[in-house]
Amino acid sequence: MNSNDAVGPGASPGQHSMGNRALLLRAPRPQTRRPRPRPPRGWVCVPHFPNDKLQITNSQFPPPLYTLPMPDSLRDRLSRYRQIKLTVTGRVSKRPISIPVWFVLEDDTLYLLPVQGSDTQWYKNVLKDPKVRIDARGAEAQLKLMPITDAAQVSLVVEKFRDKYGAEDVKRYYSKFDVATHAHLS
Repeated sequence: MNSNDAVGPGASPGQHSMGNRALLLRAPRPQTRRPRPRPPRGWVCVPHFPNDKLQITNSQFPPPLYTLPMPDSLRDRLSRYRQIKLTVTGRVSKRPISIPVWFVLEDDTLYLLPVQGSDTQWYKNVLKDPKVRIDARGAEAQLKLMPITDAAQVSLVVEKFRDKYGAEDVKRYYSKFDVATHAHLS
């Protein structure tokens, strides 16, 4: 290999020519390891919540006698958020279909109101397969939705939606009030 083969015309030192293409070579970086953080002397790592990351606590204090309920439970998230993701099974394709929906949670009952009433596609899918999955930003549950077709009961659900979201928004987004659905959280 002579000097004309190793370095092509116009190539700077450190580049090797390969025909019309040039390959740029770099020196390898030294591998450095960062020291792993360690707790201060006298402190130990113990789990604070089940299935949670380890938390550093002082070994001089005894562990807590009880733990508070996890703040990210489904009911907690449903009480904080205005929208959930509803996943239904397509009545023809049998594939999961996810859509954002508004809801009302009252005691252990979750109410859903189809935007276009009985013409809403997810409602038609629920009639075929009532098993659905809800996702409230990471807290998930599988439920069985039951349709509400009685006009008096549907109007009660519509009033619950008006109380939560405001009458103007319900009027703006919902066009037909002939059906609703509900499911029991258990």
